[in-house]
Amino acid sequence: MNLVELGQKIRGLRIERGMTLDDVVSRSGLTRSWLSKVENFRVTPSLPALGEIAKALGVKVSTLLEDLDKRPEFVLVKSGDGLRVSRDSESSNIVYESLAHERPDRAMDPFVLTVPPGGGRSKNLSHEGEEFLRVLSARWSFTSARACTNFPPATASTSMPARPTGWSTQARSRPRCSASSTAAASR
Repeated sequence: MNLVELGQKIRGLRIERGMTLDDVVSRSGLTRSWLSKVENFRVTPSLPALGEIAKALGVKVSTLLEDLDKRPEFVLVKSGDGLRVSRDSESSNIVYESLAHERPDRAMDPFVLTVPPGGGRSKNLSHEGEEFLRVLSARWSFTSARACTNFPPATASTSMPARPTGWSTQARSRPRCSASSTAAASR
């Protein structure tokens, strides 16, 4: 399932209807935290959970799933042509540019991340699956419950299990990195 497209569709329908996360929570019985993770493509909702979300939004489940997998199997994305997505805007000023938003049934969601000077994430977040990072410019700091690790510009590459983590940078320019993550089904 294309988590980026599904999360964006759910968020778009919610906003289009003038609803907050709390409105959907009160109508669906789901938790705010979990629903936020769905909208930020951190978890894959089960079919019953999608049914609750659809009911709260006043649409059919088929509306949520419509066109999610009608994409080419091969996608070429030129620099700057990725889809900008809103993700974790309450705790982060990182700009996410999706590089595989048109590819169905992908196991990873690759992004280019751009951070405003001195910016990053105000709190560590977690998601299921694994992450891959390749620093493109500037020095990045990766923070987990266990350590803070600095990655030098243009050379660092890592793969790690996803636990509560955060990214930040003190660069004066607009530092960038590419990141990709996998997510497992839940709920």
